[in-house]
Amino acid sequence: MDLLRAVIVGAKGTPYHNGLFFFDVYFPRAYPVEAPLVRYHSGGLGINPHLFECGEVRLNLPTDKNWTLWPSSNTNMLQFLVSIQEKVLNAHPLHHQPGFGPSEPSMVAAYFSLLYNEAIQLKSYETMAYIMRNPPKVRFCAFVLLPTSMCRRFTNEMMQNFEAFVVGHFRNYVVDILNATNAYREGLQVGDDMGWEESYKLRFNVDLCMMDLLGGFIHIKAPEVFNFDPIGPICVSVTYIVKSVCL
Repeated sequence: MDLLRAVIVGAKGTPYHNGLFFFDVYFPRAYPVEAPLVRYHSGGLGINPHLFECGEVRLNLPTDKNWTLWPSSNTNMLQFLVSIQEKVLNAHPLHHQPGFGPSEPSMVAAYFSLLYNEAIQLKSYETMAYIMRNPPKVRFCAFVLLPTSMCRRFTNEMMQNFEAFVVGHFRNYVVDILNATNAYREGLQVGDDMGWEESYKLRFNVDLCMMDLLGGFIHIKAPEVFNFDPIGPICVSVTYIVKSVCL
């Protein structure tokens, strides 16, 4: 096997929650001594300091020789994908950058981390809409990395067919995702369940990305989208327009 296509589901408590993130992995001849080559299905969106708009995946930190996603030849693919989920698609993606690590706490760093998470949350919604309209196909060996709480919601057929998996996933979680957009408009902090205040900019920008997100759910024929009761005048107008066009 030379190629693997994998999908990682964003974990709760992160700005990637309920998102689907697809990767193509190529195994060089020197594997596992040599790290695999990885490309991310970005859709033109950079959602992390390690995941670029062009699809490049950075496996190492130039400022920290001890930080790597492929530490040794004993690393297997499951460990590698779990590392991406835990070290990259986590609650504090900006902590990978110099001056923002957990060992360098400051009010300024915390504020910029919050703003960065807000921007990532918006890009996650854009990525959801993109994936719903452009689901990757399984052309070679496939791998799905799910949080444990999600496994019961998926059939074997969905796990072997990425197009069916994308539709099934977002139909399963359409209510959770749309309710989260309302929570952010009410001031919930990204990745937090305590109701701490978000910036006004996030509330406004969530409204602006709703047309693409709702359009994606309608594209996969998720019926719950028509029962969604949005908060905020802009989002109400956007929702009304999208529903009117589709009915």
